[in-house]
Amino acid sequence: MSLPRPISSNNIKNNSSNLFNNMSPMEQKEWDAPLIALTQKSGGDLRRLFFAFFSFLNRRTDFYMIPNDLDIKEGVPQNMGFKNGDAEKMLIAAFRQFPLRKMPRMCSSNDEQKKNGKDTSRSA
Repeated sequence: MSLPRPISSNNIKNNSSNLFNNMSPMEQKEWDAPLIALTQKSGGDLRRLFFAFFSFLNRRTDFYMIPNDLDIKEGVPQNMGFKNGDAEKMLIAAFRQFPLRKMPRMCSSNDEQKKNGKDTSRSA
């Protein structure tokens, strides 16, 4: 299995906001079920999920392939793999297209009451 034709470094730098947003909301929902299943299979440990995903890319695609130096020197056309560093740039661009989100406060009502000077944990 091969990934789509490699993306050049210039495309990654200049079009990073448009590289991956080609999924409609309906298509995104279609991906949710298998991705949730894989996340559950990993026990909720994203490190296991990432390991499985990148292991798959390494074993079954050309994602981790870079051109042979002699082929580059001789001008042999490259239809597989990525220029050295381009796969990593693609990953960073994919990650950065979504904003980081702050978690909601994780305090209990007792913590909030203590903060406001109404400590209900003490008996009168």
